[in-house]
Amino acid sequence: ENKQGIDSLKNELGTKISEIQLLLSHMQQRIDGMETKIQQANAKADEALKLAYKNKTALNMISQNLLQKRMEISGSNIDVTLKGDDLTTKIKELIESFGVTVKDHELIQTFQRTRKQPVLQTPVVVVEFKNLDTKLKVLKARKTALGSKVYFDNSLTPLNRFLMYKAREVAKEKNF
Repeated sequence: ENKQGIDSLKNELGTKISEIQLLLSHMQQRIDGMETKIQQANAKADEALKLAYKNKTALNMISQNLLQKRMEISGSNIDVTLKGDDLTTKIKELIESFGVTVKDHELIQTFQRTRKQPVLQTPVVVVEFKNLDTKLKVLKARKTALGSKVYFDNSLTPLNRFLMYKAREVAKEKNF
């Protein structure tokens, strides 16, 4: 009787162990399937990130191209209170002091760019020209005007401004 009870118990335990092993095998298959799906999802996410980066780069290039006819003027000679036509007149006078005549139709707009810390920095005036040649003529002429405390620069996208900052940092480190 005891032997039959022990044999019966062994059979039940063997059956239960087989069922548990079968369940574990099914669970392992499901886990393997999930790992495959996770790897596929990660690959898709990587591709999406690469595409997003390419799109961000393309948008930055498009934005920079739209800014090519603009330049920024800053310096202590810029009056922070000027706006509209008064600002345009002052900028035209400044440009003409370098020997370049700019007609009204050659300027699309002038405006002061807002600064995050206006107290610490001089104001920046953005000037947009009708064509790139006029802008280049002004940039070339301002190099000949020595002693001026006015600075001219290209309008840059935030990303390109950051890249220029980093390039200047590296140039200083390398004494270039």
